[in-house]
Amino acid sequence: MEVPHMPNSFILFPALLCFIFLPACSSRMEELTEKASRGDPQAQNNLAYELFCKGEMENAFLWYRKAAEKGDANAMCNLGTMYLTGRGTPVNQTKAVEWLKKAAEQNNSNAMIKLAGLYQEGEGVAENYQEALKWIRRAARQGNINAVASLGYCYQNGLGIEKNEEKALACYRIAAKRGNAAAQYNLGFHYVSKVKPPDYAEAVKWFRRAHEQQLRETSVALGWCLLNGYGTEKNSDEGMAILTESAKSGSPDACFYLGAVYAKGICDRQDFGKAMKFF
Repeated sequence: MEVPHMPNSFILFPALLCFIFLPACSSRMEELTEKASRGDPQAQNNLAYELFCKGEMENAFLWYRKAAEKGDANAMCNLGTMYLTGRGTPVNQTKAVEWLKKAAEQNNSNAMIKLAGLYQEGEGVAENYQEALKWIRRAARQGNINAVASLGYCYQNGLGIEKNEEKALACYRIAAKRGNAAAQYNLGFHYVSKVKPPDYAEAVKWFRRAHEQQLRETSVALGWCLLNGYGTEKNSDEGMAILTESAKSGSPDACFYLGAVYAKGICDRQDFGKAMKFF
């Protein structure tokens, strides 16, 4: 039976990463507040995180700014991110770029990746793939695995550099083995779209790992394989469950595929009424 194709694209690891700090601990609040009030920038940064976790965004922003103004690179990165996302302060892309650059220049690899993403998207700065690549490479040299995945994407698509499939694949393999979800998906997609004949078993292995990290793009690919028994034992119930959950989270690809499943009667599930709800 004919089935719809999987999305025909690789994905880029999101440039706007989550905040990365020391674990929050409420019992340390008084100690942190005291140290922060005395001007300790690391304590100010950690206190800001405590407040951020409690949803006190404006107070978190204030303490990040204090720490950033004292030269704490992590705080600079976090402050830039808050300006970028509008948490605790109005969105200000100019300020975001300013603080992310300061953090990147102090060798903060997370800031480098975020800054690279802005250059790739042309947000707050003029689009500049060469400048983005510069920061991605610097972060990758520091061992930032997200940067290695992004470097693979640059090689894959010729962003600021000549296309090179072998180097892209090498980057994806390194990043995938170290747990980068986007690299895991891209590696799985490589085994489906670039290997002849497709190695579905290897693809499913990487799709599952990415799916376990809740990478939404993986849901359609993994569900597709499960529904049709490609590279794995056929399991229509699990495939439908994965696609349905992804559709509920807003994935247009999952909605389209569910519609096709019901319209074409894949796995004996023909129901035109349900199909129209997803199309």
